[in-house]
Amino acid sequence: MVTALKIARVAKGLTQKTLATITGLTQTRVSLLENGLAPSDSEALALSVALGKSAEVIESCCFPA
Repeated sequence: MVTALKIARVAKGLTQKTLATITGLTQTRVSLLENGLAPSDSEALALSVALGKSAEVIESCCFPA
């Protein structure tokens, strides 16, 4: 399953580890989110800022893109 979060990350040319460092998450957490785990509000906000996407797009990460 390819998620909106993974598409946004790859489009920015970021690895999971780099995105984790930017957002303060772990690489494991980024992987879980990319694989369908719903982000918390604070995670969605951090990811949206890092990826230049709305929180709504990030929160849709648990659905196929």
